[in-house]
Amino acid sequence: MLLHKGPLMPYITRRNPILLRGPGMTDETQRIRFLIQRDGEATTREWVGRTLDIYRKALASADGHAPTPQYRPLFEQAIRQFEQWLRDHAREAAMAPTSAESGRAREVVGGLLEELHLDTYTFDVEPRDDGWAIQVECAADDGWMTRSLTATRDELWHGTNARMRQQLLDAWARPLAHCRRTR
Repeated sequence: MLLHKGPLMPYITRRNPILLRGPGMTDETQRIRFLIQRDGEATTREWVGRTLDIYRKALASADGHAPTPQYRPLFEQAIRQFEQWLRDHAREAAMAPTSAESGRAREVVGGLLEELHLDTYTFDVEPRDDGWAIQVECAADDGWMTRSLTATRDELWHGTNARMRQQLLDAWARPLAHCRRTR
């Protein structure tokens, strides 16, 4: 059964789905960029690691299409691209987040604080090695108070996921319990 015929790819069948690519994706770096935008860096890193392992095993196996002269160069190129991305990503992981990531983190935190119905507050979101540090200053009955919250990069990246949002709301509710509420 035919699944896809890409511009540079031979026919891909259910028996050989490993090389399936989306429209306009001519190499693995494009697919990685797409996955980062859709799923976040941590999830993409896991996917790259799993796929790299699958591709290596496919090349080492005598079965399937990977070791054939037609497919071997494609698999080898993909493996090199995955390895390069992992090397680059290891260096970038320690670097500050992009402005888009910082903006998204701030947007998600703001939305979560709105859901907690705080009366009057300000907040700041700062990157940390293991995620984000969030400082919330809110009006309390006896003046203002400051609380420190945390979130991982994945938690804020997937802030639109209902389960993930609820986990953050539950974790932040207790530290912010003494803030005045709108209701």
